Amino acid sequence: MPIIRPATRAPLILIAGITLFTVGCSNGDGGTDATATRKLTPLAKACDEIFTSDVISKIEDTRRGEELKKGVSPSGASDAATTAAVQELNKGSKVGAAEPCTLNGASGGDPELIIQFAWQSGSFPSEQAQPGTSAVYESANETHALVIDCRRSDLFSSKTGQTVLRASLVDRIGLNSNSAAKVLIASAKEVTSGLKCAEEIRFPEPPKVNSDLK
Repeated sequence: MPIIRPATRAPLILIAGITLFTVGCSNGDGGTDATATRKLTPLAKACDEIFTSDVISKIEDTRRGEELKKGVSPSGASDAATTAAVQELNKGSKVGAAEPCTLNGASGGDPELIIQFAWQSGSFPSEQAQPGTSAVYESANETHALVIDCRRSDLFSSKTGQTVLRASLVDRIGLNSNSAAKVLIASAKEVTSGLKCAEEIRFPEPPKVNSDLK
């Protein structure tokens, strides 16, 4: 083992200190980046994987969707968010809305996209050969919704009559009817699988449009 002479001890300690400080800064920065990356969820994995590759591609091509390429905050976009929404809807509450999916970028701010589900009093918007089995997509004035005829005896009232499930999209990205319908239908399939609707729901095909995004 080499012996450090008194004359060389101070410079060696100084160099070691500088090296340790440099390595510490480097590890700190790298650790911060790695931690930030780990905290984000890839868009393909968000919200029970309801975003198909074609929708993701269109989202990432937009100005507002540029940041989502890095991933989304897991808060509101995890499987737990869908589970919590189903639990809330199973209570039969008609006040407020359950949110199984919220997309928020790394920088925070207002969410770029929110999916909301709520029970509403009223009749299903179209006649059916088999009541309680259908869903209808609605789009007007840049709003997108999916009305689902999920019938449950515990949600029927002689005063209010039939109750329907409505899924709506709060969208700041700029999805048009085709992409919006794909997202709503995929989310509705996940949600209704846990709602114990009296009949199996048949979902519509997304409407065809010239461009997936405005």
